[in-house]
Amino acid sequence: MTEVVAERSYVIYPSTPIFASAPRGMLSQNSKYTLMVPDPVSVQNGLCVHIPCSFTSEHPGSEQLEGYWFQKLDGFWYYYVTRYAYFTVRGVLVAVNHKFGEYKEFVKGRFQITGDVMKGNCSLSILDVRLRDAGEYYFRVQNSKIKHNYKTSILRVVVTGKIFLLIYFLTIWLSFMLKRWEG
Repeated sequence: MTEVVAERSYVIYPSTPIFASAPRGMLSQNSKYTLMVPDPVSVQNGLCVHIPCSFTSEHPGSEQLEGYWFQKLDGFWYYYVTRYAYFTVRGVLVAVNHKFGEYKEFVKGRFQITGDVMKGNCSLSILDVRLRDAGEYYFRVQNSKIKHNYKTSILRVVVTGKIFLLIYFLTIWLSFMLKRWEG
């Protein structure tokens, strides 16, 4: 059970999915393409999160749309070939709405597009959130007629728990050093 304490603040219970706050609109590069994403989403390391988001495009409605979520990573370029196009993007593919995605080992099975991309719903779920999942994500939509990256509408994910892990490992290290020094 997730209890909303204040806007964008959550009381988190273990093994409970977290639902991000209501999406806020952001214009993409072209006013015909908009992406609605929540303000930065904060989730505790090891839990799950569902991030509601939606988009608009010039999609005529009859042809299948492919949706992609990428995590932006400096120095990492991803070359991808689909039935509609090939493209190079900066980052790592984390989720697609079809079964032909090639994923890095650390994201396999944990990221899912849970919305119906054909209806403009690009909601994203992340299972077993890890510290490396913190960062910026962007959405891409394409078919044979349109190819668009929503790079100005960025989804920001903040993973909490880093300081606690640092303190934990520092405590272990200090304990080890003290035992070594004493003995």
